[in-house]
Amino acid sequence: MDDPAVRYRCVKLKWRSEFQNGFAGVAFLLLIATFVLLQGGYFGHASPSGRSETPALPALIPFGYATLGISLTLLASLVGFRNYCLVDPVDHRLYQNLQFLWWRKRQIVFRQGEVLAITADGQPRAFKAGVIWYYRLVAVGVDGRKEPLSNWRQGGLEKWNAKARELAPQLGCESHAAPPQSIVTVVEKDGLPTLTFAPPKPPPAAKAGRVALLFFATALPIVALLYYFIVMKATR
Repeated sequence: MDDPAVRYRCVKLKWRSEFQNGFAGVAFLLLIATFVLLQGGYFGHASPSGRSETPALPALIPFGYATLGISLTLLASLVGFRNYCLVDPVDHRLYQNLQFLWWRKRQIVFRQGEVLAITADGQPRAFKAGVIWYYRLVAVGVDGRKEPLSNWRQGGLEKWNAKARELAPQLGCESHAAPPQSIVTVVEKDGLPTLTFAPPKPPPAAKAGRVALLFFATALPIVALLYYFIVMKATR
């Protein structure tokens, strides 16, 4: 990858990493804390009936601007992230590139002959309205390892199947059109790795929902405790 000619011929596939999504989630949570702190600092907090429960506490204002500065810094830092894959159509290699400002990590994920197929992978997520399926493009190795080539997206299965047909020749492998509501797996058949798609089944609980619930169940009490101690300090 040090050869500019190699980088020039590669196909770039951009997608957001879980680290970037985590940064965005923390920044969003801090923006909520900023709103609460600045509202309490300038106006106080009122009850639903309109009567003021807590008078304005100007001592909260510096903390509000501090959380605002941190949240904006986190959001600005997302611009410095570069997360993408490079497909070399000549050597049939797949590279992963993770970069933050001047720091960069680039590694070979699959070499020629190590990719079994390009296809779409599915993930069911449970919501109040029912189960919704999300899909993403993946490169599946002969060892069963799945390397994501895109983010999860609701629907769009036909788009990922078409993209798989486009990328497969560039990695020297086959493409498989994934059926709706399926999860791709690799099983051994007659001593050879074979791509299969699991039948649809409702998830016991949405993984994304559990992660989000765990995140907010951990972060919100911390914010509430910080706010409580800040208010206690300001009222003394």
